[in-house]
Amino acid sequence: MSIKHRRQRRKSGPRFVQLYHFIKRSQAWHDLSLPARCTLIELLDRYTGINNGMIGLGCRELSEALKCSRDTANRALTELDDAGLVRPTTVGVWRGKRATEWRLTFYRCDKTGDLPNKSWPAYSQSDQRDAKVRPQGRKASLSPTRRTHCRKNSINENALSPTTRTHIDIYHVDTNLSTGTLPPTPDPWADLDIPPELDRRGTRGK
Repeated sequence: MSIKHRRQRRKSGPRFVQLYHFIKRSQAWHDLSLPARCTLIELLDRYTGINNGMIGLGCRELSEALKCSRDTANRALTELDDAGLVRPTTVGVWRGKRATEWRLTFYRCDKTGDLPNKSWPAYSQSDQRDAKVRPQGRKASLSPTRRTHCRKNSINENALSPTTRTHIDIYHVDTNLSTGTLPPTPDPWADLDIPPELDRRGTRGK
């Protein structure tokens, strides 16, 4: 296959949206909101390779494409203009129903002939604020971050809660193993001199 046929075969393929790596990995891209990123993709979809600077897109058409309000579409276009990714070349007119024409700054402008800008600062994570930094004056967490994890298995369960427990009677009294009876309990009142009229020990069972 000749080089001419290869070029014709490439041109006959389906169209696609191209987003350069130096744009995707730039700080300007990461500072954009989600509607602004979708707006840039909509402008790239309308770019044919020969109409840069004449890409028509208004707030009303953009709001219908993104399924958002016109204020959101207007803010998205403003974000792209502030970031320097796109520039308006012709301001739209409401009465004439003419949308604003835009230029993608990282492509050569087909309307004015301006050269593309490809010197975008790369995105650096060190420039972002650490969301995990604890503000001053906040109390430390009561629950520790690191806990000793003890694996739950049959050995640990038996060690912590044995099925057979040994009961120890702190009031242990010697019993007569042959008869199974308890020894006689000594009378604590035997050593006391109690008058007969007050001694009712013999009358309790009567």
